[in-house]
Amino acid sequence: MSLRVKTFKVSGIHCEGCAITIKTALATIPGVKNVNIATWENKVIVTYDPQQTTPDVIAEKIETLGYSVVEK
Repeated sequence: MSLRVKTFKVSGIHCEGCAITIKTALATIPGVKNVNIATWENKVIVTYDPQQTTPDVIAEKIETLGYSVVEK
């Protein structure tokens, strides 16, 4: 298994509550192994298994929460 790391630039992350919401939601996606959020930089860093999910699936999940992925 070869994991990949992808950084998403996301607008609308204002606090630790936002970070927890995003982390919890992304953890439900099969293949997502780790989620780190740099709130002050509006970055979501995801470690995932490319055989189980894609950056597009991850970005769509973030957007369903009401955040905008400005850079994939």
